[in-house]
Formats: sequence, structure tokens, C-alpha cells
Amino acid sequence: MAKPNKEFDFEQFRRDWESLNLKNPVKNISEKLKKSPSNISSYLNGKIVPSSSFLELFYKSFNIKPGSGGPPEEKTTESEISTREFIEYLKLENERKQKLLETSLAEILSKSVAIQGHVMSLLQLEVEKAVGADPQKQTEKLGQLSKNSAANAGVLQVKDT
Repeated sequence: MAKPNKEFDFEQFRRDWESLNLKNPVKNISEKLKKSPSNISSYLNGKIVPSSSFLELFYKSFNIKPGSGGPPEEKTTESEISTREFIEYLKLENERKQKLLETSLAEILSKSVAIQGHVMSLLQLEVEKAVGADPQKQTEKLGQLSKNSAANAGVLQVKDT
């Protein structure tokens, strides 16, 4: 009596014999292996677990290896699909927002540099009006304005906290 095969993977066996593309699997396998068609039918339908000796004979006779029918198919549920779609949507939305932020920051920096340039030009004009064309007096006036500006910034910081 043949020993039972406790580690039998019916789904793998099914994929393997289906990969042979036999027109009439029960008839073709029973004729090639010289086994009873009813036993072959029971093996192929999963009603009886084939013995290890049968499986050895099957794979040897058809010159294939266990697993030659390919890996198991991935089964995905509707919730897994919708979760994947939602994750993909979030990734795309995140990329869009990232690009928007980068563009906005670049615009802000560009405008800030332009404003700073205008402020410096206006400051230079005001200093020239206040003290005239003397470079020494302009330097002193700019120093005073710088100190006042720093002092005002300190006051603003104290008020904010």
C-alpha cells in the first residue's frame, strides 16, 4: 500500500497538471500512467489525496517538476483594491501639494529679494536727502538707522512673546 502524502498541496498540483494543457486530463493521465480513470478523476478533483509514489510517477512521466505550473495567484479583495487606490491617490495628492509649496516658496523668496532691493534703494535715497552727498555722513546715518532698526526688532520680539 502506498504511503499517504501529508504535505500535499492540491492547488499546486492543479496548476501543474493544468499547465500540461491536456484536452482530456483524466483520460490522458490515466493512459500515460496506466492508472484507473476513477482514481485519476478523484485526484484531479481533490476528493482523494494522491500518494507520494503517484506524484513521483506523475511528475516523472510528464517530465515536469512540482511547481512548474507557476506560483499561486494573488487573490485581492475589493477592500485591498480600494485601499491601494486610496494610497495611490494620497501619494499623487501629496506630490501635487509638495510642488505647489515649492513653487509658492520660490515666488515668496523672489519677491522678498526684490522688496529688499527696493527698500535698500529707498533707504539710500532717504539718507542722501537727510545728510547730503558726504559719504562719511551717509555711513554714520546708516549706522544710526541700523541701530534703531535692531532696537525696534528687539522691542517687537519682546512684545510677541
